[in-house]
Amino acid sequence: VEVLDAARRDRSADILTICSWCKAVFTNGVWWELEDGLRRTGILSSIALPQISHGICPACSERMSRKGERL
Repeated sequence: VEVLDAARRDRSADILTICSWCKAVFTNGVWWELEDGLRRTGILSSIALPQISHGICPACSERMSRKGERL
């Protein structure tokens, strides 16, 4: 939860990209579910948490594209 807390100001220069819809985490060229991604990056044990950037993972992008075709 601390990682997603926008009020935290003590962040490192590192950037963590999170899907705006499903909260998957992009690291090492792969989108992971939030818990797996945080564990793989090891950021929860870091002194300073990374900055958060938002994007859209390929799965959500595909899902939204299919919904748009039906409108």
